[in-house]
Amino acid sequence: KAKEFQEAGIATVESYHTLGSAAIGISDFTQSSHASLVALCTHGRSGIGRWVLGSVAEKLVLSSGAPVLIVRPQ
Repeated sequence: KAKEFQEAGIATVESYHTLGSAAIGISDFTQSSHASLVALCTHGRSGIGRWVLGSVAEKLVLSSGAPVLIVRPQ
């Protein structure tokens, strides 16, 4: 996917894998790499599912040092 974004004219695309909390891993990487934007998709959970599992997107919006672009499933 990174290559597709680069071919579409997006200047820099990085892919990063981590173990543990996704929100903490993404937030740490965003800060250490001085990212200008975080883009992610959501599962679109609401209600009890979101309460039990938490929301990575919500945690990132609150903790990321960069703007967060959230795309909902269709």
